[in-house]
Amino acid sequence: MLENILAKPITEENPEGETLAQHTDGLIEFWQIFKTRYNSVETLSNDFWYESFIAILFHDLGKASDNFAYLMDCVKNKKVPDFTRLVRHEFLSGMYLVNLRPDYIKNPHSLFAVFSHHKSLTSDYFAGQVGMWEIQKENLEAFFDYARIRLEDQYPKDPRNKDFFGREQTDKVIAFFEKNSELKNLADLSARASNIVFTKGILNISEEDRKTLYLA
Repeated sequence: MLENILAKPITEENPEGETLAQHTDGLIEFWQIFKTRYNSVETLSNDFWYESFIAILFHDLGKASDNFAYLMDCVKNKKVPDFTRLVRHEFLSGMYLVNLRPDYIKNPHSLFAVFSHHKSLTSDYFAGQVGMWEIQKENLEAFFDYARIRLEDQYPKDPRNKDFFGREQTDKVIAFFEKNSELKNLADLSARASNIVFTKGILNISEEDRKTLYLA
């Protein structure tokens, strides 16, 4: 499961690299420790912890793309990459997540946490990306299978797991992106997404929502 997908590159210092499953599992362990420690001083809602778990689980989904695999290969072989082939992995993660969870349009804290886990959100955060993103259907399916297992481990029988991340839902998202090839053209899509995310997430956010986003 995800053994062929690297989240961290193979280098002389780390000759085995780190797979996407290993990387995400490590962050889940940290999330569990943080949840225990934080709840000892301030109680947050179960919804907050569920949604923050979703952000952790899906934050690096974009690393399942062929674009990111190409970057990992360049690092391994000490080659300068063709930057027109690179795509910000957190952008891809967020694009798939918002299609699985359309309710994030109204309540987007987890989505913004995914989009901004490397850089602060700005009006041109995703702008300037060019070319096309590439991802293998089997890699997406493998990631979603992994995510379902981790959700059931952490939140067994929670109806949200099936409502948003059941196989029917993930298959629809995969089919949607396969059918709409223009969505893979990043020049226009990433610029529009930047503007929407910045306007909704930064300019129009309430103070209470700002605190929730910070914690997420």
